[in-house]
Amino acid sequence: MTKINIPEKYIVVDYNDIDDYNFPLDEEFNLVVFYNNIKCDFIVCFKKNCDELLVLGSGLTPRDKKKLNPYYNRVSWNFKYSTIYFNDPSSYIHDNIYGAWAIGDKDIWYLEVLSKIIQKLCDNVYNYKEDPYNNILFTGSSQGGFMSFMLSVLVKNSYSICDIPQTDILRDYHDSPTTPFNIYKKSIVEFIFDNMDINEIYENYSYRLSFIELIKKEKYIPNALLCLDCSYQIDFEQDYLPFFKQLNQLPFTDESSNNIKIRIDGKNNGHCNMSEKKLKESIDNVINSKDKKFKIKYNNKLSFRLENDCIPCNGFITFFMNNVETDKIKVILNNNEVNAEVNKIVEDDESLYIINKTLKTGIYEVKIKYGDTCSNASKLIVKNPDNIFNYNLFSGSDYSGSYDEMIVGLGQRVESSSEWKFNGKRSFKITKTDNQYIWTDIPIDNTYLKGKHVESSMIIKCDAKLAVFYVFKDKNDNQSFSKAAEIEKTSQVKKITIKSYINENIDKLSLRFWIKDDINSSVYVDNLECFVK
Repeated sequence: MTKINIPEKYIVVDYNDIDDYNFPLDEEFNLVVFYNNIKCDFIVCFKKNCDELLVLGSGLTPRDKKKLNPYYNRVSWNFKYSTIYFNDPSSYIHDNIYGAWAIGDKDIWYLEVLSKIIQKLCDNVYNYKEDPYNNILFTGSSQGGFMSFMLSVLVKNSYSICDIPQTDILRDYHDSPTTPFNIYKKSIVEFIFDNMDINEIYENYSYRLSFIELIKKEKYIPNALLCLDCSYQIDFEQDYLPFFKQLNQLPFTDESSNNIKIRIDGKNNGHCNMSEKKLKESIDNVINSKDKKFKIKYNNKLSFRLENDCIPCNGFITFFMNNVETDKIKVILNNNEVNAEVNKIVEDDESLYIINKTLKTGIYEVKIKYGDTCSNASKLIVKNPDNIFNYNLFSGSDYSGSYDEMIVGLGQRVESSSEWKFNGKRSFKITKTDNQYIWTDIPIDNTYLKGKHVESSMIIKCDAKLAVFYVFKDKNDNQSFSKAAEIEKTSQVKKITIKSYINENIDKLSLRFWIKDDINSSVYVDNLECFVK
């Protein structure tokens, strides 16, 4: 299996926030979109001077290899068009699912979720004046070919090139137990449909499983090129021939200019996808043959996004923008320009900025104006600091002592190419009281931690003297401490980075904040992140 070169840049966004997000151009990045609780992974590159967009579906993960999540094909092929590679999110349902044609679960069709995300991304990036989605070409092989065809039905006006696709996933499930893909299909029946009878599955979900059934349901014939290798006997007899016999069921009309083209190939190499050269030639041919030509202009948006949508009223607002001059940034709250000092904290392509502004509790509409350009509005919830603890779901217990401290667990693990990242609670306030001990400990994979270095960064405002510690625990819960920083009381917002080494026997890792000043003194922490390298 070819090693996949995963881009360094990660963008994580909720489906409902895609409209207002300013995605980078001419830069490849990982994109994770959460649709309700469904995690959808993409690798994306929008090219500024290219209107055409390739959307590439992945094939089945080979079962004799280590399961990869996410899994992509053809990432290294260097297409000249804009690209979106997508993973089958069904693979997260169970460890024994190595690909499930994006069927999803009983309630939600994941392929339909992917179609909605792709359309929303295109609506954000492209300014369609006519023929929406006419610039999209879905393509893939085998499972990827199946998903590409189905997506070109769901995303009206798009195109697809479908190489050696399955045309009906479970048609031969009982009749041909030796089919190479039956082990994948068995995992669908067992872990997605809970061993439901095949007839009952088709009665309720046939539109997710079959080209013909989805076309009949949508009453729409897509612009599709099917590349079928008829030299492979199993595919020809068990998939293509039954599909050919159903073609008279298509909803043919005189009004539709769409059509399905079928190309018969014969590689005499089993179930084998077409070569890089052949696929690129096919893509060029389809794009050059389109009836409608148009030019798409990218939306001109100000790159602005809040880092946190909920903050304490006496905290500070953090937001990201492209690297711009702070004295030219204007802050607009509820359509009123406010006087607020803006400080740049991090120098980068997309810099982090801080607004020091005390706000009353409530809901605000935040816009940033830079020159003559104004950003889209973002919602900001400002709460009483005491309620921020509830917002961040910290757990607590009584502690008998003369100081207050908080231990922040470093959250969910995200795999990257060269390091593992742990996201902590994004925004919180610590106030020293008589007897309060607020804590949470998150177990972390100690097999990966052995002999590694941990590095944490945060933005912090200290109205009190503060000590920050790493807390390490072994499997018997014996603790050791590593003092990482001591910060004096200051009214200024600072970005700090702390580091420590992790010994061989560590099983849990936490970060502890200890206020050393008088009762009722406070510390505000934002944008807390931790990396293990």
